[in-house]
Amino acid sequence: MRLHLVCTNRNCNEKYSMPLHSLFKKMIKFFRYSYTIIKYFPEYRFDIIGVLFKYILHLIIIIRINAINNDCDYYVGTNVVVIVNNKMNIVYRIALNAYANIRINNNYDFLLKNRKYLSTPNAINLFHSGSKYLNNKVIFTSESKLNSKLIQAADINDNTYTDIFNQLSAIYEYNHNTSTVTADLIMNKYDKLFIYCTQDWIDKLSIIKNSIKNIIEHISDDNPFSAVFTVIHGDLTYRNILRNPKIGFIDFDRSEITFPEFDLFLFLIDLHTYKQFHEPTYEQLFNNIFNFIKNDNMTKEIEIFYGLNNKFFENKKILPIIKYCFFYRTLIYTLLNFRFYASEPVTILNQCIYNIEQHGQ
Repeated sequence: MRLHLVCTNRNCNEKYSMPLHSLFKKMIKFFRYSYTIIKYFPEYRFDIIGVLFKYILHLIIIIRINAINNDCDYYVGTNVVVIVNNKMNIVYRIALNAYANIRINNNYDFLLKNRKYLSTPNAINLFHSGSKYLNNKVIFTSESKLNSKLIQAADINDNTYTDIFNQLSAIYEYNHNTSTVTADLIMNKYDKLFIYCTQDWIDKLSIIKNSIKNIIEHISDDNPFSAVFTVIHGDLTYRNILRNPKIGFIDFDRSEITFPEFDLFLFLIDLHTYKQFHEPTYEQLFNNIFNFIKNDNMTKEIEIFYGLNNKFFENKKILPIIKYCFFYRTLIYTLLNFRFYASEPVTILNQCIYNIEQHGQ
């Protein structure tokens, strides 16, 4: 989305002689942008005061970072607005809600700690604005813009895949550690995200979690088990990978310490889904996840991954458990791409309940 709010002209006479239709178009863009972001502000139904003060603060932030000009591109997501200043080569991230504050902070923290291991943007600044009393606390950050181009799905082959995970192996290896855990402990760590979910979502997630626990009890008697963890990207899709000519990475808001296989599985399944459908639905994505869990149809890529990251070879014996935990994690983060008033999450959850029950039979 490109937003132009102000037209810079050579002199005052030109400014005041701007055609009315041009002014009207700019006003329409502004109102459309305002309507879009306001939909994502509420933390609960009838959060009128919070929405009002968040909107005012959002406009103040945009003015403060001098983003109302023709050099800026705006990308509006459900939780975050990303503003790219192409003249200054700076990327700004502005939170739209409480969940987004955590995401933006996590991305910034990753950039600070791991820049020396990966080609990533440089973290510049992190700001806290607003007040908890006005229910408009907002985090926004700035980072450098990578002078690279996004990788296209059609251009990814075995060599590209190997290059991507060869780059990631540096951060995987530096942060790896071995722990004794259970599948229950791994899934329970995402319970902290329930505060951003509706009760209906939580109830259905509990059904899915219990079904996974029952399946794992049947496929493994090694409980608790030893596993090798590390810091992962957390949202490793081809849309977060750039090249010029070296591989670079962006968007680390879901980074955490867990199985590195989560990065591998998401990258492969997401890529396969986009090559298969071009503009896939979440239903198609989760169908492919369940097909992967059941059929184990990525053996070659998994072997390449362990060849590049042999410190994690021990995890190979618990791959079935990792796959189910990957599904559960992906499901929760998918739900958080929606706001509490959306209907699609219930459809996704119902589909997953049906599929997981079929797997358990």
